[in-house]
Amino acid sequence: MGSPPLRLLAVVTALALAAVGTAAVARADEAGARATATAFLDALLRDDAKGACSLFSADAVSRMGGAERCERAYAPSPDEADYEVMFTLQRAFRAAEKSAVKRRGQFVTKRFRATALAREMEKLDEELTVRLGDGPAAARGQLATTVVVDRRSTSRRLVLYAESDDGSIFRISGVMLGNTDFQEVAQGTPEATRPDTSRTWFELGRTTAQADGTVWVEGTWFYESSEGGEQYPFLLVLVPAANGYRIDDLYYSTIPEVEIG
Repeated sequence: MGSPPLRLLAVVTALALAAVGTAAVARADEAGARATATAFLDALLRDDAKGACSLFSADAVSRMGGAERCERAYAPSPDEADYEVMFTLQRAFRAAEKSAVKRRGQFVTKRFRATALAREMEKLDEELTVRLGDGPAAARGQLATTVVVDRRSTSRRLVLYAESDDGSIFRISGVMLGNTDFQEVAQGTPEATRPDTSRTWFELGRTTAQADGTVWVEGTWFYESSEGGEQYPFLLVLVPAANGYRIDDLYYSTIPEVEIG
């Protein structure tokens, strides 16, 4: 699971802060609430969006816009490798736009061909390697910092390709200072990478029954890698339901409490 604190926490902003129901129960089942909290967090660790959303209360799911939106929100995010190549392509496109400014917004002309554009893009962004090619296959086997300028690019429309470390080939295309279209268009050759040694886990803390029948479960979410780690405190608010307790809201800190290493 990629940047786990962010994966766990980013989607809960979709939950509106709503008051919990006031129907009291004679005695809260703290053990049952704790079991639901554990199942919910286990589902997040497995990237099991359907399982996580099934443990929300009906009201919470409604506040998120329905079960389908909930599952989309908790679905696995793109790999870090894909984010890196997206960023590389965006930087390359911006470099091409800077070059085009000198030619009244034209990426290439009869005198300034794609080869010249590639060389100038490298000068404008020294971290880029820019090559020429035809179609997405030209990016196969290239490093994630290598961008391919499609020879079929025109004076007004530029097409670039790059391959991420996991082998996904992405394309960015667009016009000068306009909206760009970004898509995964092919599968190339995955690069040999070091095994992921990061670790993500959680620990539950105090469980407190409230007068209104809800149960609060406190805990900490941990993320650790070779570069260090962080821990984030959180609070789950659970409400009684016909089939046990369900998650009605989630609160967390965006500031790590402790840095490890």
